[in-house]
Amino acid sequence: MPSEPSGAWELIAAYRLSVVKFLQRKCRDIHQAEDLAHDTLIKAARYGNALAHVARPGAWLMQIAANVQRDFVRKEIRHRLLPPTDDLFHEVIGTEPIPGESPGANYYEVDGQRFAEDLLVAEIRELWNGMSVRDRTVLSSYYREGGSAELAAANCGIDRNLVKIRLFRARRRLEADLRRRLDRA
Repeated sequence: MPSEPSGAWELIAAYRLSVVKFLQRKCRDIHQAEDLAHDTLIKAARYGNALAHVARPGAWLMQIAANVQRDFVRKEIRHRLLPPTDDLFHEVIGTEPIPGESPGANYYEVDGQRFAEDLLVAEIRELWNGMSVRDRTVLSSYYREGGSAELAAANCGIDRNLVKIRLFRARRRLEADLRRRLDRA
């Protein structure tokens, strides 16, 4: 074992090789031992500067390594599956469409009424064209940028805090207009 280092990072670095060797004896695979050692040292590093006050850091690290290895073995046993039989495959209900068949229309419920996806998309496209440029710009900037208020603010030339307010109002106007149209449909 290495001499007792003072700081947490020095302790982890000093015992790394010992932990890998210890785990390699337990699992017989150098790559798995290195992965488990990495997990062990991460768990140990979470203790931060408190590591410097551990009475026997080598034994403490080896106990963590043994626990990490034991947890790994338990997970492996739990996740080990027997190869499925053909009978089992026939019992599984598939969710994918059957090749060659056209999938049915998607329906969405709005205020207790079911509407076809095609109808909703057509209505929203018409409403989109009638929206103010400001509403269209803030909505498209926000959603095109993956929901980033900062990027939407830069695209719209407005303050970041104002983006959330404009988004709320634009979505509310779009939703109200869509509900009115659907009530007439």
